[in-house]
Amino acid sequence: MRRFAGSCRFVFNKALALQKERHEQGDKKLGYAQLCKQLTQWKLDSSTAWLADTPSQALQQTLKDLERAY
Repeated sequence: MRRFAGSCRFVFNKALALQKERHEQGDKKLGYAQLCKQLTQWKLDSSTAWLADTPSQALQQTLKDLERAY
C-alpha cells in the first residue's frame, strides 16, 4: 500500500510540475487524456520504470484528481 501511495504521490507531483511549467510558459494546461499519454511515457522511461509496478487505474485516478484540483 505504501508503494502504491508513493507512486500516486509521485505522479501527482510530476504532473503538477508539468502543468505549472506549461502555465509559466504561457501554454494551455494538458487535459486528462494528454496526461495519460505522459504517464505512459514515464512508465517507459528507465528512471521511472518502477511506475509500471503500480496498477494503472490508481495512477489514472491520480491524474483525474489533479485535473479536478488544478
